[in-house]
Amino acid sequence: MIPDPRQHSAEEILRDGGSILIRAIRPDDRERLVEHFRRLSARSVYFRFFNAKRRLTDDELDRFTRLDFVQQAALVATLRERRDERIIGVGRYAMLPGDAHAAEVAFAVADEHQGRGIGTLLLEHLVRLARANGITEFRADVLGENNGMLQVFARSGFVVTSSLAVDTLVARMRAIGAHLEGILLQREVQGGLEALVGVTTDPTFGPLLVCGLGGVLVELLGDVSFHLTPVTDVDAAEMIGKLRSAPLLDGYRGMPAGDKDALAAVILRVSALVEVVPELRELDLNPVKVLAPGKGAVVVDGRMRIGPPRIVS
Repeated sequence: MIPDPRQHSAEEILRDGGSILIRAIRPDDRERLVEHFRRLSARSVYFRFFNAKRRLTDDELDRFTRLDFVQQAALVATLRERRDERIIGVGRYAMLPGDAHAAEVAFAVADEHQGRGIGTLLLEHLVRLARANGITEFRADVLGENNGMLQVFARSGFVVTSSLAVDTLVARMRAIGAHLEGILLQREVQGGLEALVGVTTDPTFGPLLVCGLGGVLVELLGDVSFHLTPVTDVDAAEMIGKLRSAPLLDGYRGMPAGDKDALAAVILRVSALVEVVPELRELDLNPVKVLAPGKGAVVVDGRMRIGPPRIVS
């Protein structure tokens, strides 16, 4: 049992012989966290936040540094730098709503220090904190191309579960000689307002983000808005607000309202995708089911066209 997780602190030796301090994050880490975020590459930011964030807001800094260390906890890996510390890695968990024994985890390690074992050490220390609070399961959303983080989990020594149904399906398909590159499972999504989010390429301006009313109505009504990439959260909100159908998201004439923040998040993620995948020429996510406020948005179907990388003059 850890007496006070807010005081958690330990010196650790890395694979290459270097030493770091792993400790609990503190409210006075705000500026250090801002500097750590500033040093992350666009690719590392996308892997961590799934969108092209440009900065951490004051609200995020409060949420990231002021934690109860029961339902939410965060650790930082630091290097001594003159009379101060420099954050080179952050790991955190947040207990999942409705499940006191499971938590979502996320990590961000400075690019120049990736591959040294920092993510693995942060995970090991987070596990100790989580177990002390009755958490027995970690879950994480990791992009397929985030090989570093996938290796951290693979080498962790912890049990990584997968769907037995999927394993059985793969085995049966291979038994009959079918070539499988992967399987995509989707839950059935009922209700919600159908929207469209996508990318088109203009010969003069380059990639343009598209947002509009989705489903079968998009071609009939043509209610769409465009914006150059990249976009900010303000830009995404303005794209939605320009739509003639925007009042539907506010519960027009008693209709169920939609999660505008979630739709804006989809726009931000698509914008980030354009930045890290220069081969992307067209993207059509249609429909995007915008659920009730606070319930998120789900991409039901999508189509992508790629080509040679864009040359920026």
